[in-house]
Parts: sequence; C-alpha cells; structure tokens
Amino acid sequence: MYRRNRSRYCCGDHAVRRGDTCTTIIAHNGFAAVPPKDKFNIVKTLQHNYEITGMTGDGVNDAAALKEAEVGIAVVAATDVAKQAASIILLRFGLENIISLITDGRQTSAHNQLGRKQNF
Repeated sequence: MYRRNRSRYCCGDHAVRRGDTCTTIIAHNGFAAVPPKDKFNIVKTLQHNYEITGMTGDGVNDAAALKEAEVGIAVVAATDVAKQAASIILLRFGLENIISLITDGRQTSAHNQLGRKQNF
C-alpha cells in the first residue's frame, strides 16, 4: 500500500552523490541536479519504500526514470524520447505548471472518490 502523505519530486544533474544510502534518499522530499545514472535508482528506492514518485525531465537520459515513476512529466522542450517515456507532457514553459497539474489531479481524484461513495 502506498503512503500518499509525502510525494517525491526529482530532477536535474548533481544532488545525490556516491555513498548516499537508502535512508538519505527517503529523508529528502525532493531532488535537483541528479546525475543521470542516479535518477532511476532514486525512483526505484522510493517506490521500494512505498512512496509515490514523480519525475520531471527533458532528455534521453531522463527516459528510464520518467517511465518508471508513477508520474513522469516531460517539459515542453523535451526530446521525443523523454516525451514518449512520460505520462504527462507540459505544453507551456515553466515548472510552475506542475502546481496546476497537481491541483487538477487532486480535484479529479476527490471528485472520483465522491462519485464512488455516492454510487454505493
């Protein structure tokens, strides 16, 4: 069962360094500047600990983590490979669009849950 009270977000190329442990990964609420080889491992580690993961990326090196995350988000200027791997493609520049995405997703989820309760 996934814990839904703490989402994770990861993007970029320098934050997780060699020697970081699973405990260190779980302790953070987000990542930036992560080396390409670590992106997929961070997503898998968080999932192994029952976290829901989101990954934002724009390049070929992001594709595996975008595909593996529960929510893979490609930015508007992303490579075709990243866009194909992602579950969502932002159509406007700026990561602030992710906030709208999360808000809309939560509203849709709440609406769906309300609809299920009314049907029973």
